[in-house]
Amino acid sequence: MKDRHPLDRAWRRFKAGARVRLAMLRLRASLDGPLVIGFWINRSEVLAAAAVRPTARFVRFGFLSRHHCWSDDEVRELLETVARMTAEDEPTVIVWGIRDRTHGQDLDEWFPVVVRMESGLLPGPPGGRLKTAFMEDRAGIYFDGRRPSDCERALQALLAGYAERSPTARAVLDRVRHARITKYVPGADAAVRLEPGGLLILGQVNRDQAVTETLTVAKTNFDLVVWMRETRPVEGVDRYYYKPHPLNRRDNDDEVARLLELYPDLEIVAPGVNVHRLFEQRPRVATMTSGAGLEAALHGCEVFTFGISFYSNFGFTVDHFDCPRRTNRLSAEDVAACMWLDRTVYVDPGTRLTVPAGENPALFEPACR
Repeated sequence: MKDRHPLDRAWRRFKAGARVRLAMLRLRASLDGPLVIGFWINRSEVLAAAAVRPTARFVRFGFLSRHHCWSDDEVRELLETVARMTAEDEPTVIVWGIRDRTHGQDLDEWFPVVVRMESGLLPGPPGGRLKTAFMEDRAGIYFDGRRPSDCERALQALLAGYAERSPTARAVLDRVRHARITKYVPGADAAVRLEPGGLLILGQVNRDQAVTETLTVAKTNFDLVVWMRETRPVEGVDRYYYKPHPLNRRDNDDEVARLLELYPDLEIVAPGVNVHRLFEQRPRVATMTSGAGLEAALHGCEVFTFGISFYSNFGFTVDHFDCPRRTNRLSAEDVAACMWLDRTVYVDPGTRLTVPAGENPALFEPACR
């Protein structure tokens, strides 16, 4: 962390301390019933508690890091105190992804039940800035293909043909494809023509843990495109397309300029274009671990993965890395249905109650899109 003005550091420490003292007061008042404690959960993610235990009280400690003027020893002391206070109450502890580990801690050392939360792969009920679609995992984290997770185990146990047997799955799959619903709302959407024989390379969110915390051929979009062009792992490619990720607004211009300097023939697809428009043309698609690769497979695209993602190695993708744990053979529809219906919890921000996927207004009410 860059050196800060002493007054700035003092103010940050004062605010952090006040928040923790308030959280401790709430914690003491909540020890007589079901309890969810959140660490490294920000304000947009608070409905994650309702996804795990809708009727439980929720106490949020927020971020505990050097940026907020906490030393590692102080964080450990706080975690030890909270663990000791709640030992007889068996609270459910939630954390976003592996933020505890990236901040030098591991909540599994302190608490018997730790649930790792992540955003759902489809939009949840409209909630403004609040996230309303969540995936949870107690064994690992769904995007880390290096280790087993609840998500992987569910897919490994899934019976092939699941999507075809479920009317709700068929309805959701049809709606997603035909309404072009995707996780990231497109901006400046427009029709784009992809020529036959091309390969579409998908960019991902910079520094996303779905790239940094699993096995991949590269850790940045720039390095992925360079690796693809230099090694040419996909045969018979006449031209290369690259679509930067729409959330990398600050980085895309520089990244594209550097790539075009190396490869003037690289064709750039505007970041805001809806990926379904591209996949409807059935190009070959290359990605490290992007969930858009699953959406591409749902349109019948041949998908090449260059990282172990949650959907790779189940038989419908061409995978650069092996994952011997994954022996089940599933369709893209099976995996999508399991992830969207069984592994995602949708929360109504008004009632803070869960909503079945088949009743998610973000999927079936056009006014909510």
